[in-house]
Amino acid sequence: MIDTIVLSIPAHEIEIRNPDAFTPSAYGLIQPPYYTLGNKKYMKCIFTDQISNVDKYHPRTSLIKHVIRGGFSLTLQVELSLPKLLFGNNFNELEDADFESVITRLHYELQAAGINIQPDCIRTASISRIHYGKNILLHNATAALVLQILASLGISRRLDAANTDYRNSGHAVRFHTNDYELVFYDKVKDLEQAKISERRAIENQNIPQMGLLNDLRKDQIDVLRIECRLNSRKKIKQILHQCEFGDTNLTFCGLYSKAIAQRVIWNFWTRYVQPSLGTVCISQNSPDAIFTQLQLAGMKETEILKCIGLLCFIKQHGIRGLKQRLSRTSRTYQQLCNKLSQVHYNDNYIGSIFIDIERALQDFESIRPGNI
Repeated sequence: MIDTIVLSIPAHEIEIRNPDAFTPSAYGLIQPPYYTLGNKKYMKCIFTDQISNVDKYHPRTSLIKHVIRGGFSLTLQVELSLPKLLFGNNFNELEDADFESVITRLHYELQAAGINIQPDCIRTASISRIHYGKNILLHNATAALVLQILASLGISRRLDAANTDYRNSGHAVRFHTNDYELVFYDKVKDLEQAKISERRAIENQNIPQMGLLNDLRKDQIDVLRIECRLNSRKKIKQILHQCEFGDTNLTFCGLYSKAIAQRVIWNFWTRYVQPSLGTVCISQNSPDAIFTQLQLAGMKETEILKCIGLLCFIKQHGIRGLKQRLSRTSRTYQQLCNKLSQVHYNDNYIGSIFIDIERALQDFESIRPGNI
């Protein structure tokens, strides 16, 4: 379902009761003498009272003045994780029926921050960034094993693959461009990293959901977190067209949809994960098992040995590592894929794990404490 969103609300739809609660004070944005922007194209005043209270989850609220053609625009920007707002964590997942509860809670938070706004203005607020996410409960595998396979995929070279750096300790795989990201991470490990330092975690504002860590450890639950992060309105429109939701308004009420969330995540999975998943799964078998599989598929012995060599390389370095070693004009990898298309990858342990993950993405059942 939806996780993080950024709402943009025109200043004429709100009233700021306490401009000094912002840093710097919002007085210079809403009444004269106005701040001078100089060479900058925008100025941001951040509501700081919420930031100082880290034990409770709060939206991040800012008042932003932009230079536009013919003058200026003044908007309230609200960034928040919807499940954290409603439940205090994003392990519990939202349903469509939760929308009004989210509106009520967000309205309360804004009122508490000294911002008067009508609930209808929140419902129809424009969305400039949205993250759709899904938690996958792993019953027969660890998140670390799944991430190891995902890191080996032949993700398009248009996406930069940042496997893990020293802060992530091997618990996340991120594929990204400037305006969208596909992120996989170990939910339990991410909370453990956040307990050491918030900077080590993929998520932010983790302190309010730290109690969740003990519950997950006690129940020995492994959780793979999948997030599709659309970081511009242009990309949101493009993905909605790909998912056959092209007529959807880019508003809070328009994009708050379980059906859209499911289709977006499945679209990313089929475009970026599925094409090379079979090859990576087969590479995890022993050379003897691979030889038998390919022999039963009717492949000649010389071709089998070539395939085994390439698959062993992929197991060690991943598909991207293989492609970096091959020349730009080489068709070796594509020829390998054509030959391996005769082999089913779901007849081994690794393949069965991903069959279960895909089934969870297709069912898209919201995780709540009662259905774990």
